[in-house]
Amino acid sequence: MNNIFDIRRFGLVLGKDLQENWKRRSIVQFAGLFGGLVVILIMNSMEYLSDMQHSSYYSLEMLNLQLLRMAFIYLAVFGVLMASTLMEPMNSKTKRITYLTLPASNVEKFLSRWLILTVGYTLAFFVALWVADAFRVVVCSIKYPDLDVPFMDLSKLVSVGEYDHSYLFPEMILFWLCLTFCLFIQSLFILGSTFWQKSTFLKTFATGVVISGLFLFICNLTIQLFYEDYNQFGNVINSFDTIVFLQDKDGAVCLAIGILAFLALFNWTLAFFRFKESEIIKRW
Repeated sequence: MNNIFDIRRFGLVLGKDLQENWKRRSIVQFAGLFGGLVVILIMNSMEYLSDMQHSSYYSLEMLNLQLLRMAFIYLAVFGVLMASTLMEPMNSKTKRITYLTLPASNVEKFLSRWLILTVGYTLAFFVALWVADAFRVVVCSIKYPDLDVPFMDLSKLVSVGEYDHSYLFPEMILFWLCLTFCLFIQSLFILGSTFWQKSTFLKTFATGVVISGLFLFICNLTIQLFYEDYNQFGNVINSFDTIVFLQDKDGAVCLAIGILAFLALFNWTLAFFRFKESEIIKRW
């Protein structure tokens, strides 16, 4: 038998994770996800439809774009909160012993949790979004009976052809840039969950703020060492922008996508090795 990864054994681990959590945490999390979507979509639609009745500047197409933008931001933010729960099955001594004695490899256990918090969460989000959008249409139709309130047009998410500002992402490359950035941020909170058992989100967020502040402080000192004022440094940056972005904008964006994807993969890998250490060390 393969002691690292067996598809049948992995299926059993994944099924066990889903069955044990859906009654206790999954329903509560889905209710919170759905409730937040309902409030955000209805409030934005109400305000926008009210403005649309008094001005010809507003349109249903612009409303759809605004709702898609709010939904994507909510997807990213709630995804970060979910990522912080990676180590939830081991946040107490009893649960930790039970989970570690499960007859499966660390790869299978970690991959099961990762799939639930990424693919599983994304599927649950779109189900919640569809139901919440139905609530929005019903409520807005009652509030504004003279308007034909449409459902959200998800086909306007990404433009697969030429640049089109009517889409949330006018170019496919911008979608991949935003996606890899979100995955990178999510991977940081997955990694943070392997360091702290309690208040994982707050501690990871605070650590990120401190590290970012130190990084900016060091950059500021470095600039002051090599340049007399910031105008000189600004001229260098402007020259770099002219050389790189104006001549090969897509190449620069692709490079950024590659770097973000590599960093996300690196964080997931490091989180896995931290996950393995749970057999040896105690989490605080």
